[in-house]
Amino acid sequence: MQRAVGQPLQIAVALHYLANLARQQGNGPLARSQHQESLLLFRALGEGYWLEQALRTIALLLKQATRLVAAGRLLGAAEALRQTLGIPIPPRELASYEQTVATLRTELGDEVFTTAWAAGRVMTLTQALDDALTEFE
Repeated sequence: MQRAVGQPLQIAVALHYLANLARQQGNGPLARSQHQESLLLFRALGEGYWLEQALRTIALLLKQATRLVAAGRLLGAAEALRQTLGIPIPPRELASYEQTVATLRTELGDEVFTTAWAAGRVMTLTQALDDALTEFE
């Protein structure tokens, strides 16, 4: 419906939520496709809040695909963007986020996780978005 009326932000938001649903249902290919499309739209629109959301949820998808270093790097980039924008993680997502970070730290080991996280934190937004899109290839 949003495509028919030409609402790119609403299209991107809908794709973001559909991608999260696909990820939760274990449909990685659909989740990747929808996340990629939503990320490109958020990027074109310059939607910082939604770009942070996209980076964080793409990191979850990468974690599911056992691409743990890339997931840690994107979580670091999302953290840096959140700090720049001055936005918190939504309260309903905080416990899950903290569990994801703790699990990644355990699975990677503290040194590897810290290195990946730090690499993400120093990326520019353009680098982080390019990295997220590259991880889909």
